[in-house]
Amino acid sequence: MTALLTRSCLVVLLCLGLITTVGARTLLPAPPKAKIGILGKKMTVNGMPMQIRQFSSKQSEREVIEFYKSLWHDDGENEFMGYHISKDLEPWTIITRIEENKLLTVQVKKDKGRQSSGYLSVSPLDPKLISKPGEDFPFMKGSQVLSDVISEDYGKKGRNILIKNSKSIESNTVFYRQYYRRLGWQEVTEIPDMEKAQVMQFKRLNKHVTLVLKEEAGATIINSQSVTEGFF
Repeated sequence: MTALLTRSCLVVLLCLGLITTVGARTLLPAPPKAKIGILGKKMTVNGMPMQIRQFSSKQSEREVIEFYKSLWHDDGENEFMGYHISKDLEPWTIITRIEENKLLTVQVKKDKGRQSSGYLSVSPLDPKLISKPGEDFPFMKGSQVLSDVISEDYGKKGRNILIKNSKSIESNTVFYRQYYRRLGWQEVTEIPDMEKAQVMQFKRLNKHVTLVLKEEAGATIINSQSVTEGFF
């Protein structure tokens, strides 16, 4: 489960490599000698609407950072000029900047040879555009939402949400079974294992939900993956 938490947290951090509109692409240009890929039509990370751009560059990690340091040097024209660099999330180097009421983020790491790869993001700072993580998702009283990632891409909508609470696996299992059955969902399968874990799957029309419940350090971690296909 530690690995699951690490991957989920990393997903959220990687999703800082995002961009929201075609116009925003000029606000955050790609690094030189880079190939760009979009990882989703639309994404919401912990309540913030986003889309992902991924890049791979023939330049080194240092050269990419130097490119943005030069691009974002503080010329004193306004209070938001300049940048901040962090290396707290190894092997990533993250350089950020605030401009036009948006947070610009470049997340880069060393790739094969002298090349590099990473993510780009433009995140709106307008609180009106941000919803509450875990909104519209069921969980027991006292639960903590660790991460909430929603993605939409060409006829498919997915959501991955990670929740922690002090209730037992059995209590959470009863809660989710009653919740989904009450709303007319069909329980497809229930798969217990030998490591104090529970896997539950529910289906209703074009919607599918898989819940993985596992005990960790005296708490229950719930990892929910839901998919809606076709018209939402």
